[in-house]
Amino acid sequence: IYLEEFETVSELLSGLKKYFEFYDFERPHPSLLGKTPAEIYWGREVAGRQHELYNEKQTKVHLNS
Repeated sequence: IYLEEFETVSELLSGLKKYFEFYDFERPHPSLLGKTPAEIYWGREVAGRQHELYNEKQTKVHLNS
């Protein structure tokens, strides 16, 4: 958050969503033996589907804006 300067609350929320998606679905964590939090919570296969669903939902939100 400190690395970016956000002009509006909407920009801040969008930036936070992107960061949390990266943190939960894409970034492997050494303390989780190289797995993502989503893989630990749902398992690898389900985490992949959850990530796809999240991306579809975000695309629909942006298209409707």
